[in-house]
Amino acid sequence: MCVAIVKPKGKKITKKSLNLAWETNPDGGGFAFVNKGKIVVFKSLEQEEFVNKLWETLKIVDETFLIHFRIRTSGQTDLNNCHPFAINKDCVFIHNGMINNVQSNNMMSDTRFFNRDILQQSGFQFGNKAQLKLIETFIGRGNKLAFLNSKGSFQIANEGAGTWQNGTWFSNLNHQCTISESQFTLRDTYLDDADEWYGLPYNKKMKL
Repeated sequence: MCVAIVKPKGKKITKKSLNLAWETNPDGGGFAFVNKGKIVVFKSLEQEEFVNKLWETLKIVDETFLIHFRIRTSGQTDLNNCHPFAINKDCVFIHNGMINNVQSNNMMSDTRFFNRDILQQSGFQFGNKAQLKLIETFIGRGNKLAFLNSKGSFQIANEGAGTWQNGTWFSNLNHQCTISESQFTLRDTYLDDADEWYGLPYNKKMKL
């Protein structure tokens, strides 16, 4: 099971927690935050570079972060299936769980299908409580989604199914129980108006 994390502005998370989360979810990681009104997204398939990049960024950027560590259940182990995913230029999300009432295959994960076929087609409105409730009903309580918009605000679908710990929300705490090892490669992106919204391209460098 993946772990999705929301670290609000002003809250802290330890490097040990980040490494443990990777070691129990070793199929790629990603994080997102807002810089000067734009959402910055970074993805990696390599533990050391991902955790170090995230840790160094957390030290100089005091903003809300979405952080995701993936363990593959469908789709390839590649950057295209790593979270966060963009719904549009002003909102990204991360997911923990398996959405059974959408497609998935050996190439593309259930989360990507859910984004492409449901969220991007629904006229998604950040902060719409009725729409969030409909999303929760559709995905079921076993799934959790965390959203971040370009104003730096977040919202969580099925928030109560996760855990708040020292001011940071975790979709689960499995990473605090088990340790394993893995090895992978690095890419990153800067999210802007030229991006395609059926997945994030990886041709631009992250800027702070």
